[in-house]
Amino acid sequence: MRFSPKTLPIPAILFLFFFSLYLLTAQGSIQSSDGKTMFLLTQSLAEYQSVSFSEHVAGPFAEKYYSKYGLGMSVLVLPLYFLGKGLGWILGIDPVFATRFSVSLFNVIVTPTTCVLIYFFAMRRLFFSSHVACWLSLGFGLGTIAWPYSEVFMSEPATALFLLASAYCLTGDRESFGRLTVWAGIFFGLALSLRSASAIALPGFFVYACWTGVVRKGWMARLREGIYFLMPVVCFGLGLLYYNYARFGDAFETGYESGLVPHFWTGFLGMLFSPGKSVFLYNPILLIACFGVPALFRKRPQMAFLLAWIVLSHMMLFSFWHSWFGGMSWGPRLLLAVFPFWILPLGYLAKVWTRVFFKRAIAVVVIAGALIQVPAVSVNMARFYYQLQTQYTKPETLLLYDVAHSPLIGQWRQLAEVLRGMGDSATMQKRTEMALQGTRFAGRNVGEALQWGLAVNAPNFWWYYLKRFGYPMVLFAGPPIVLLCLTLFCGYKLGKHLKDEPHPSSSF
Repeated sequence: MRFSPKTLPIPAILFLFFFSLYLLTAQGSIQSSDGKTMFLLTQSLAEYQSVSFSEHVAGPFAEKYYSKYGLGMSVLVLPLYFLGKGLGWILGIDPVFATRFSVSLFNVIVTPTTCVLIYFFAMRRLFFSSHVACWLSLGFGLGTIAWPYSEVFMSEPATALFLLASAYCLTGDRESFGRLTVWAGIFFGLALSLRSASAIALPGFFVYACWTGVVRKGWMARLREGIYFLMPVVCFGLGLLYYNYARFGDAFETGYESGLVPHFWTGFLGMLFSPGKSVFLYNPILLIACFGVPALFRKRPQMAFLLAWIVLSHMMLFSFWHSWFGGMSWGPRLLLAVFPFWILPLGYLAKVWTRVFFKRAIAVVVIAGALIQVPAVSVNMARFYYQLQTQYTKPETLLLYDVAHSPLIGQWRQLAEVLRGMGDSATMQKRTEMALQGTRFAGRNVGEALQWGLAVNAPNFWWYYLKRFGYPMVLFAGPPIVLLCLTLFCGYKLGKHLKDEPHPSSSF
């Protein structure tokens, strides 16, 4: 059978659509201090087979020797690191630039995979139609902060993927495919290796594994199902404890400061309703999804328990976290890992609403959500924070609670300023030269970074940086054109699929 684009299955089209879009809009570099720390650990593992490093990352309070972040992220990107090193050698590109570029694309691969898994979860676990599943996938990939975080080297996107993969295995036909329970535990362990906060969801997974065990074999068989799930998780947990011991001489020392504070309502209400970090303002599709939750509990109470536990347990934990807003980040970054579970109940509204109203409502919130993400994708998310720091002594309160200083408004102004600044060729050239010389602004005055940092004064796309750095046109112009054409083609195929209405009885 000959391959033809016309015969591509919808999951493949979804993956290609998001992969080409995310790669087109990727920054191609590692700009956050968190990401730089995890990259340094990857570099140390690859070059020196060591978990320690000494490069100064982000000022006097940065991790000088050990990363405080999960080991999993740094290990998972090792293949990309070696790929970048090889391509750098073949193409004659600086190996430091090449490895950082390749590693930074990790979430460009991870997030489209999550979008496809949402599609499969919706169809094979909740029995939605292909059209509804496709809308849910598009809603997550375009209409939430998943898009801007696909270009950032941070652990939340991969955590979302592995938690979803764990739930997908656990909610499958475990009686016919007994290994699914073990695979669920492996995926959960991977999520745990990325972010230890994932442990808050473990009780819900364990209860679900026992609750949905083979009924006719009694409660002992159900308990055995839970133990099968826990076995890989325990192995990963022991590995992380050993990692802690190797770093700090204490198995229970992670390197994180004690960050829990008794201000639950500040964090909880802030994540839901604050102008600067509201999950609904940055991701309007999640507000609509809430209306599908009652139907989920009526039709699939066990599934509803699991999804609700995952979402609410994370919200409860981060509500007590001193940095519930996620630092200098776009929207409620810490909650990104639970967005796939949050969006799934939306599919039940296809049965409650009329077909036309459902399509129009979902299309509106997806388009609105995508427009909200555009300035964060186009310009470094830290730029607005830097600007506020130069104007106010305590900008955090304004950013979180004042509508006029919300990043949802301020980031659009940053985009306009960056576009205007591109006309000053002399200043842009000096910024480019400073970037090529390796000038670093960590620990310096914020105003200096805001004035001369190329990463906060240029469109945040890898192909634009290649152009600024003097690479040949075939590298900075050819790939974006190909990616744009692939995005448009896949988008056309998805649009055509969504227009082909199923028979009403086949919606579920």
